[in-house]
Amino acid sequence: MTVQIPTKTAIYKAAKAEGLSKALIKSMLPRWWDDSLLETSSGFAQFVFFLKSRFGLKFVHSELSAVEFHHTKLQREFKVRTGVDESRLVAASLQLGAYARTLVKAYDYNVRPQNIDYLREKLFENISLTLEGTLELCRDANLPVLFVSTIASGAPRPAGAVFKFGERFAIVLSHRHKIPSIQLFILLHEIGHALLGHMYEKESITDFSILRLAETLRDEADAQEDEADLFALRALRGHIPLDKIISSMPVPKSSAELAVFAQKVSKEYGISAGHVVLSYGKEYADWRVAQTAIKFLESPNALEILEQHNQVQLDLLRLKQDDEDLLSRVL
Repeated sequence: MTVQIPTKTAIYKAAKAEGLSKALIKSMLPRWWDDSLLETSSGFAQFVFFLKSRFGLKFVHSELSAVEFHHTKLQREFKVRTGVDESRLVAASLQLGAYARTLVKAYDYNVRPQNIDYLREKLFENISLTLEGTLELCRDANLPVLFVSTIASGAPRPAGAVFKFGERFAIVLSHRHKIPSIQLFILLHEIGHALLGHMYEKESITDFSILRLAETLRDEADAQEDEADLFALRALRGHIPLDKIISSMPVPKSSAELAVFAQKVSKEYGISAGHVVLSYGKEYADWRVAQTAIKFLESPNALEILEQHNQVQLDLLRLKQDDEDLLSRVL
């Protein structure tokens, strides 16, 4: 049966009904794309192919409608503070998902099988984790992790998101905080969602608020978020009772004193000094002192570390031209 080519207006209207704005779609199409191609059957077929490969949308011919798109999998979950309009979150999730889906596909055709058990084992071999070291473990386990700094206009910025396509997980980080310890906690939190079975029958979990990083408490309890937080804490602390160590310490008179205390704990127990400082900030809601103290301990180079990881990861893969075109935009 011949399918009549719908108008460009009808095409974009149908895609918008599934949460995809025209601007977001165009940001994910190849650079060579021109909308005049939609006037031909081959061009329309290419457009449908890109929407499926990037966003998981498939074209459905209907006698009642000129054009319809349906998600192949709609199970998305947003972790966000109460009162936020969920419809505003879809664009960010779809954008990050397009990058994640493309990267997972590249791992597949490069025949790089994912080894989540290896990652689980290595994360808990010791507690001296760093952002660079954990990203390297993810590369060794063939778990795609991508840092995306630019978010669709008008969409809230997620801290991070985890996706599952088939049997493969992928993580996208988007928080622009420059402190490595904070980015490491976000990464471990997202890994926790994957390893703890939170992705059962879900395509994505997008975190817009992570309790252990928030300077104010979440409005409501969320068992999965608490579990992901605790997973990250166990990876960073092992079985060392850092909360008790912090609660027994004298109240620091300055940020420098807190930094010295953190270095002492790090040397004695092997826990990252930056994580000790962040834990103190959370325990006492003293973020002013904690954020100053961490500057004595860590260079504010987390974004450079993540960007370098992007490059190293993509260099390991042979990419098809259109996939390289898209993924190169995050470099």
